[in-house]
Amino acid sequence: MSIHPNPAVFESMVLADAIERTTQPGGWLIVHATSGSSKDCDMMDRTTLREPDVVNWIEANALAITLDVDSDRERAKPLKILTVPTLIAFKGGVERERLRGFRGSSEVHTWLNGLERDQVDAGELPVGKGEDVGARSEIAKALLCSGRYEEATEDHVWLWNNMALASDYEGVRESYLAGEINSLVCAWTPAYERFAEIRDKVAAALHAGPELPEWRLEWVVLNSVLGDDERTMAWVDTLKGDSSALPILRSGGRHLIRPLKLRGRWADMGRLYIDPLKELASLHEFAILAAQPLPDLLPNDLSANFGDVVTSQFRTDAADLCMSLRAAGRTKEAKEVQAAAVRLDPSNEMKMALERVSTRYN
Repeated sequence: MSIHPNPAVFESMVLADAIERTTQPGGWLIVHATSGSSKDCDMMDRTTLREPDVVNWIEANALAITLDVDSDRERAKPLKILTVPTLIAFKGGVERERLRGFRGSSEVHTWLNGLERDQVDAGELPVGKGEDVGARSEIAKALLCSGRYEEATEDHVWLWNNMALASDYEGVRESYLAGEINSLVCAWTPAYERFAEIRDKVAAALHAGPELPEWRLEWVVLNSVLGDDERTMAWVDTLKGDSSALPILRSGGRHLIRPLKLRGRWADMGRLYIDPLKELASLHEFAILAAQPLPDLLPNDLSANFGDVVTSQFRTDAADLCMSLRAAGRTKEAKEVQAAAVRLDPSNEMKMALERVSTRYN
C-alpha cells in the first residue's frame, strides 16, 4: 500500500473502469504507475504532480488515476511496468505513450502537451545503411519520428555501440543520442528491454573489474535514459562519507547534476564541480549561442521570446551553481561565481536571483 498521499488530481479508480470511462468519448487517461517503497515515486507525488501546469492540463484534458504496482500486482501485470514511477497515456482505451522515471514538472508538462502530435512520415529510407555514423544517425532519427520503433531500435543500438569509436562524435552519444534513445524506450517496451540489457552488462563489468570512468559514465547515462535515476542515486549514497570517492562521483559527469538538482540534493551537487568558474563560463557561452535569432526555424516573435527564455535560464543556472557550492561548504568559490555572474549579466534579475541564494545561506 502506498505510504504517501496521492495528488488530488489523481482519482481512486480501478484501471478497467477508467479505460471504459475514457474509451467512448476518446479522451485521455493518464495512469501513474507508482510504488510505496520508491523514494522517487514519493517525491514525484509530492512535487511534480502537484504543480499547477501539470494539474491544469490534466483537469482540462484527461482522467488521471494511480496504480500501485505493489498492492495491485494483478492489474499492473498486463501493463508490463519495468520501472517506477511511470506515466502511461491512453487515448480511446489504447496506450499511446509512456514517460518513465522521476521527472520535473516542466518535463511532464511538455510530454503532456506533445501527446496530440502527429507522427512524421519517414518516406523512403536507404536499405543499405553501412557504417557511416552520420548517415546512420539521420536514418535512426527519421525512423523514430515516424514511429517505426523496431527498426529505430536496431539503428540506435548500433549507434550506441559504435558512436564511442568515432572521434568526430565525442559527447554526442551521451547527449543527443541519449535523448533520442530516451524517447524510443518510453514509446516502445522492447527498446527499453534492449537498452536495459546493455546497462546491466556495463554494471556487471563495473562490478567485476576496476572502476573505469568511461564505464561509470555509460552506466549513469543509461540509467537516465531508462528513467532509472533512483538506481544512480542509490550508488551515490554508497559513496557518502568517503573522502576518496569524489573522483569516482565526478566520473558521472554532468549527468549526475540533473537528478541531484531535481531531488534538492544541493550539497551532493556542489561537490561535483571541478572548476566552478569554468562551469559558469560554459553556461554563459551556451546561453549566448542559444539566444541568437533563429528566423529560419522560428517566427521573429517566437525567436525573440526564446532568447528571453534562454537568458532567464542562465540566471537560474548561475544561482543554482552558487547554491550548490554554498551547500557543499565551498563558500569562497560560491562568492567568486556570484561576482563573475554579475559581471557577465549585470541585470537586476541576475542580482535578485543571486540575492535569494545569499539570503538562504547568510
